[in-house]
Amino acid sequence: DVKSVNRIAISLPGQETLILQVSGCWQREESSAELMLTGLSFDYMTESDLDAIWNFVLDSGKYLARFLSEHSEIHELGLEDAVGLSQMTRYRDIPARHTLYRQGTSKPGEDSIYMLLEGSVILQVRARDAVDVEISRLEPGQFFGGFPVLADVPHVDTAETATDVRLLEIDRQAFEYIRIAKPWLGYRLGSAMLRIS
Repeated sequence: DVKSVNRIAISLPGQETLILQVSGCWQREESSAELMLTGLSFDYMTESDLDAIWNFVLDSGKYLARFLSEHSEIHELGLEDAVGLSQMTRYRDIPARHTLYRQGTSKPGEDSIYMLLEGSVILQVRARDAVDVEISRLEPGQFFGGFPVLADVPHVDTAETATDVRLLEIDRQAFEYIRIAKPWLGYRLGSAMLRIS
């Protein structure tokens, strides 16, 4: 139960593990993604703990914004759009041989837009309702998925991880927020996704 949580440990790259006092606030399970999302309130943080977390968040956002603007299929994004998009996303680490979504489905939790950061993903289509045929093997920087979010239609392919992967995920709520808060960014992302597919 999340309400019984009172301490967490956070391991930041290049830093000692931080032990922070927290109070559990809410919890939501996303069984389709095998995730447990938990809301925590930080009760007390030292100035050095706060600085370490801020530095990690800012460095991570900077890395992601630079990757989006230099190495992704939407590299034409300007700095402001890349930073904005990096703030509306989350990382997902998925093991090899995991199906992210299936052709013809549009289940909540499996309708996100993904960008591959590390590893390889195979896109397949079902031929004559019998055999899955590989149509593409994606590399870092490529986007996929998202048709249920962008066009309110089921997925046109099946996505399976070929290796362990790290993904950047833009879920339905994040995309809706982008469309409202940064309409030009939402339009550019949607146009790029439809052009890529």
